[in-house]
Formats: sequence, structure tokens, C-alpha cells
Amino acid sequence: MRAIALCLFALISAPSLAEVACLPFEPTEVSIEGTIVARSFPGRPNFESIVGGDEKLVYWLLKLDKPVCVGTPDSVSEINTVESKVLEIQIAPKEAGFYKRQRGAVGKRALIKGTLFHQHTAWHVTKIVV
Repeated sequence: MRAIALCLFALISAPSLAEVACLPFEPTEVSIEGTIVARSFPGRPNFESIVGGDEKLVYWLLKLDKPVCVGTPDSVSEINTVESKVLEIQIAPKEAGFYKRQRGAVGKRALIKGTLFHQHTAWHVTKIVV
């Protein structure tokens, strides 16, 4: 009886694999699901304040249902460092005209396939970019 109780406690208290496992950084391709949102951020010249005169930039983000960890031991580097509890990922498409072709996607659920990398310029507005 005690063995059963210990097993049940271990199952109840153990985090799920999704909570423990981290997604890898580039070059490994991943699939992540969430809702696409558009949000404004300050741009040039200072990347500090739209009200203060900086250019208004609109970026698309993938808002996740649950936080994820990004960075596996074999994928971290000087730039790509582990991030836990990631809830939003900036979408940075490689194809020209992506936003125009997909403009109806804002506010909808999407499955995004791509590679993840850590922010490293002022143009990256979330810690993780896909």
C-alpha cells in the first residue's frame, strides 16, 4: 500500500515532459503553436519611446498557451543562452512579402515551423525569435 502511495505521489508531483524539456536553438527546426498577435514597439533612432519620437514598428509575436524553455545543452552558445518561461516569440520570416500575404493571420492560432535564436539586435523585441 505504501509503495502505491509513493508512486502516486511521484506521478502527481512530477512535472510533465513538456515542462521539463527545452526546445533547441538553430539549426534544429521546431514546430510551436500559439496565437499570432501584432504589437507596436519603438524603433529608430533610440528604440526607447514612440511618444518620445521614435519610429513606430509593428512586429508579430507568437503568444504561447504555456511557457516553454528554450536551449538544449547541445544548442546553446555565446549568443543562444537558455531562457525559461518563454511566453512570446517574435516571428521573423525570411520571405519578402510574408506579412502582406498573411495579414489575415493576426489574432488566429498558428503552427509555426522554423529555427529559434536568441535576440541580439535592437530589432529583436522578445528574448527568443523564430
